[in-house]
Amino acid sequence: MTNLNAIPKETKDWSFVADEGCSECGYSPHFGQETGSRLRHTATAWRELLSHPQASQRPVAHVWSPLEYAAHVRDMCRLACERVRLMLAESVPTFSNWDQDEQAEINDYLNSDRLALSADLESHLELAARVFDQVPSSSWERAGLRGDGKEFTVQSFSCFVLHEVEHHLQDASEGLRKVL
Repeated sequence: MTNLNAIPKETKDWSFVADEGCSECGYSPHFGQETGSRLRHTATAWRELLSHPQASQRPVAHVWSPLEYAAHVRDMCRLACERVRLMLAESVPTFSNWDQDEQAEINDYLNSDRLALSADLESHLELAARVFDQVPSSSWERAGLRGDGKEFTVQSFSCFVLHEVEHHLQDASEGLRKVL
């Protein structure tokens, strides 16, 4: 049986944005110490976006709704907290695999309560911001490995995470404009 709500699997490895930036959204790599304030800066825009009743509508069948992007960003912030704490506590930890598409289905992003999600996202943005704010200046180069062997440092991971949040905010905003 085919899941009619399924979005095509993401196959692109977006880790390159930590070094190269993103031509799609305009993100440029930043200093890790800026991560917390930039994450907090997105909270108001996410809250406003999720206040629209149409935020749960997909702009087209194969593209996430603003609500789904917000749920993904919330979970990405949760994951960021875990991984940064591991990199700070352990010597080059290996992270378990995290499949965003699988998480979208397991956690039923499409049917999330948008107002509850808005509050939850804001809370997770703040938690992630605090984790990055508390990184000692001597620890930004501490490393961790994805399950596939890709190495991140706390610095490069801060770029990856912030890009996810800012890029998906643009995706979600564009999607909402299309459904309004």
